[in-house]
Amino acid sequence: MDFAAVMVIGHFVVSVFNVPLGNPMYQFVPFPNMEICQEHVQYQVTQPQGYQLSIEYKMYKTAQCVTREEFQERMEEAQRSTTPPPVEETIPQQGTLPKGWEIK
Repeated sequence: MDFAAVMVIGHFVVSVFNVPLGNPMYQFVPFPNMEICQEHVQYQVTQPQGYQLSIEYKMYKTAQCVTREEFQERMEEAQRSTTPPPVEETIPQQGTLPKGWEIK
């Protein structure tokens, strides 16, 4: 499916003390164009008081439409930030190996 816009929906669970319950969950929904995406955004966002899950927890949802290019750029940026930098392996010099060991 080809798409031109993506709706990014964030799900947040918060306690009565305004402490987040873990990391938010994000959902990505493709749309053929920005206009259709913006028409559907209103159905995803929760009211300011949130949705009561239990006595202690509420869930809030946010939604935003972004272009395909912006979405891909954000995903690449997120990928770069979570990938640890490559570790350079250093090969010990011949004189530093324990007795009886050799480099192959």
